[in-house]
Amino acid sequence: EMCTALNPRYQPPSRDDLSNTFIPAWYSVEKSNLIQKLAQVNKVAITCDGWTSVAQDHFLTVTVHYIYRGRMMQNVLSTEAVYESQTGLVVAKEISSVVEQFNLGQK
Repeated sequence: EMCTALNPRYQPPSRDDLSNTFIPAWYSVEKSNLIQKLAQVNKVAITCDGWTSVAQDHFLTVTVHYIYRGRMMQNVLSTEAVYESQTGLVVAKEISSVVEQFNLGQK
């Protein structure tokens, strides 16, 4: 309503456009920016947290912690649904995959 009041010709993006176009494009840009930023860092620490939603879906979140230009930083790298038992091997595979995606293997 407010947008229409400001500009009656404004057409907000559809839910499909947001889900299939805008959010993936934004994510791609932000991921690329973070990879470039992390390339400038010598050392990182990785943490992970497994959790269960109210609907009993299991998720694993991987976070990176680092110092950038003298400031302590952290970014969530991944939150993925886990469809198999959350064993140490499953968690290790997920962390390894995320480390590889963000080029953190030597840090």
